Amino acid sequence: MTRVQHLELLPLHPLGLLTEEEMALVEAGAACDELLARELDEYQEVAALLALAAPPLTAPSSLRSRLESPPPASAAGLQFAEEEPGIFVHRASDQEWTATPFAGVWVKQVAVDEARAVATSLVRLDPGAEYPKHLHTQDEQCMVVSGEVWLGTVRLRAGDYSRAAAGSRHGRVYSEHGCTLFVTACIHDELG
Repeated sequence: MTRVQHLELLPLHPLGLLTEEEMALVEAGAACDELLARELDEYQEVAALLALAAPPLTAPSSLRSRLESPPPASAAGLQFAEEEPGIFVHRASDQEWTATPFAGVWVKQVAVDEARAVATSLVRLDPGAEYPKHLHTQDEQCMVVSGEVWLGTVRLRAGDYSRAAAGSRHGRVYSEHGCTLFVTACIHDELG
């Protein structure tokens, strides 16, 4: 595996988005290359901090019963397997990228919370692809997994995170060289 290939896979490692074979290759590369090891450590630190970025919430009393019951066999078309008691997993290899109406923009839905009208997705922009301007009807969270992307006039690189507040609007989402994003957003955001 080339150094460039290692660098492309590094940000995906701490998020658990690699196959077992890819994880082993990244770990082997980091074991032999001090710079790769440092970058992997930095990505792991960023991934660990993501949980701290959200404000604390008080869980509703009904949450316990919902957590103790398994998800439906197919939630929003996703298949989940109970790999350990209470741990439900959807593997990246279980789903193909789906084309959007926008040329070069692809999506893999990770989860959909219909009650809150929120979808969590991996979004891939091919080199030169763009997603149009839109209004955020709820808070949107975005982390760049790989590559770089412009959110209006703001450039984000691998490992960068942004939160767009409800009611905010940013210009087009554009990637010159391509990128993969981890996005949580309202399914009712308004284009234009």
